[in-house]
Amino acid sequence: MSLLFRSPFSIFLMGLFMNFNWALIDLQKKAHWAKNLTQPQPEKLHIRFPMNQRQRFSFSLYQTHVKLLGFDLNSLNQNSSSDSVSFSRKGYAVSCTEIVGVVVFRDLKPNRFLKFSVDDGTACVGCILWLNHLTSSYFASRHHPDVRILADMATHFAAQIRVGIVVRVRGKLSSYRGMVQITVSDVVVEDDPNAEILHWLDSMRLAMKCYDLSPIPT
Repeated sequence: MSLLFRSPFSIFLMGLFMNFNWALIDLQKKAHWAKNLTQPQPEKLHIRFPMNQRQRFSFSLYQTHVKLLGFDLNSLNQNSSSDSVSFSRKGYAVSCTEIVGVVVFRDLKPNRFLKFSVDDGTACVGCILWLNHLTSSYFASRHHPDVRILADMATHFAAQIRVGIVVRVRGKLSSYRGMVQITVSDVVVEDDPNAEILHWLDSMRLAMKCYDLSPIPT
């Protein structure tokens, strides 16, 4: 559906990037297979750390806006408790995220919230932008000028979000009916036609060099 809003050049770059990525993965697999044929493998040592020790190394991504693709966001592990839901990815706790994609759905409830969906070419991710700062009991105890600023910012973001534009969304991870959802804190409309491709490249690079690494004791 979102392909209708993308230029032919952008679609071509996406296809070229995906083909290159699969080719690189296949090459790495073949190299690993050939290495196993020529070199004896030492016996692997399986070391298990106590749970409380592992948790010390699982918060390095917490409160960080992790750059992920849509399919990765939708596959995060959800851990529910009596009053909250937490998220994790490969042993790391994740609380905030950043995604870039095309707005393909918009549902505005004035003075309550704006629901919209972002499609980055891999999956659709639901987002919610709250617009009830001045009437919600959640903000009643906070300093009024600060709440007014948040309300004005949210109204400004809601006016910018339209179906068919490319946006960069940052926010806190939440869950709605068992599905991952982003509670929006910041929205930027992207004018660069390559913004999605660059976000793909950033996400893949960070996954290989950071997000996919197992927590290691120091």
